[in-house]
Amino acid sequence: MTVHAVQRLIGERAVGEPKTATHGDISVLVGGTGVYVAESVSDTILYVGSVHRPRDPHGIRSRMREHFRRTGRRQRWVRITFFPIDADIPHGEILSIEGRLSILLAPAEGRAWPHVRPAGEQ
Repeated sequence: MTVHAVQRLIGERAVGEPKTATHGDISVLVGGTGVYVAESVSDTILYVGSVHRPRDPHGIRSRMREHFRRTGRRQRWVRITFFPIDADIPHGEILSIEGRLSILLAPAEGRAWPHVRPAGEQ
């Protein structure tokens, strides 16, 4: 995964630096709004997602715990990189970033990506 490409896609909405955690220590992830990328032990991008919980400074941790309840994810997702985004971002805009990121990275898991509209389409 190219962190710089993801940061360029997020653009001026990014706040702070991305943080990478292992599935065993998600406590290092802080933030309630952003996008995240899960990778396997062989560096395969498995999943792209977003979290929009602007009032919860630990929203990303809660979201990861929700994912880890699903069978096998805790074992497959060995690295999670969280890219914090401005908490004032509209929900639709964060979904658009997630959708574009999914197109860019083509994760192996997950197919319920948000619909991405072409530029200028309403």
